[in-house]
Amino acid sequence: MRTSMFNLALITTALLYACTALADQDPLENFQLDLSNSVTTPRVGSEQFMLIDASSHTILAAKKAYTRSQPASLTKLLTLYIIESLLEQNILHNEDKVFISPKARNMEGSRMFLEADTHETVDLLVQGLIVTSGNDATIALAEHISGSEEKFVELMNQKAKQLGMLNSHFANATGLPNQDHYSTAYDLGLLAYRFVQDHPKSLTKLSQKWLTYNDIKQHNRNTLLWQNSDVYGMKTGHTQDAGYCLITASHQKGHHIISVVLGDKTEQARNQSTNILLQHATRGFEHFSYQHDKDIKTSKIWYGEQDKTQAMLAESAHITIPIHSDKIVKKITVTQNVFAPLQAGEIVGEYEISYDDTTLFKTPLIINEDLKASGSFQMFSDWLAYHAQALYSTFINP
Repeated sequence: MRTSMFNLALITTALLYACTALADQDPLENFQLDLSNSVTTPRVGSEQFMLIDASSHTILAAKKAYTRSQPASLTKLLTLYIIESLLEQNILHNEDKVFISPKARNMEGSRMFLEADTHETVDLLVQGLIVTSGNDATIALAEHISGSEEKFVELMNQKAKQLGMLNSHFANATGLPNQDHYSTAYDLGLLAYRFVQDHPKSLTKLSQKWLTYNDIKQHNRNTLLWQNSDVYGMKTGHTQDAGYCLITASHQKGHHIISVVLGDKTEQARNQSTNILLQHATRGFEHFSYQHDKDIKTSKIWYGEQDKTQAMLAESAHITIPIHSDKIVKKITVTQNVFAPLQAGEIVGEYEISYDDTTLFKTPLIINEDLKASGSFQMFSDWLAYHAQALYSTFINP
């Protein structure tokens, strides 16, 4: 077995220390802009909901987003967040063998039907957690990582605090009913947002539709994977007290859109609520993604092989605004005269986008290619032209 119980104890201790240390820092910046009151939100049947553009860090819609409720199996997205963090840090490995305890085998609710006193890989159990929402797989993974579910729950609560889920508390790893187990649409939306931001390489796992194990074929509980081609995850949940719940992530116009619906009456109703919210993200808002902007003026290159260049954004801009809005302001400051040689990545200006006096995006403007120096004759010619221009400017504007 690749990870011993001794190592597991060290892992849990180290993670708890790290989470506690981070929790003492300033709270993580969550969302850059809240547009939930800027556009009329369509009515849906969910008791609570959140709609987020994860790419532009924007809240698009919300209803009773800070009201506590039981999250049911949406809880497992936090469990998965921790697992993906461990995998990316090479503390946990897909091929690691996990012991299936009698407790895991005998879990109630949704299962992948593991057999007690056997071993299965981390990779297979993660599939069971995602596709079948397997409580048995979840407990096996929690015990493997922390030695017991109780210890793993400590880790969950520390991680939730670190992420900014300040109105949540978890009593178990699965989401089974417990009066001390609660969250909010805002906190769950924040969790999904952080998953997209922090684990982008893991998103493809969430779209797996089928899993066959122990001669039993089960489908992903998220039936929107078949109904909506833009949807690629994330997690379903249902108990009698929680109702039908769903966290959904989809691709729309190059942006990651996340919806959270809680407390629907039926599975069909939660799908309908989700689809309406996802349509609202498209119909009520404009989404832009770009790194080149034609409004950036070209710069004159002196002493170089080229005559002109156009700067580009140092990082891609992802902007969301209400549709047909006239409150967007673009501020571009770019150096008009640059001198070769210059290397790609050199800063030559600044780019800023604001909406209603709130800065949405700000980044340096950079040269996107190496600018080589010209030959001696061209360099001398440029020297004469540049100083003649400077002398003329001084004469005109003394």
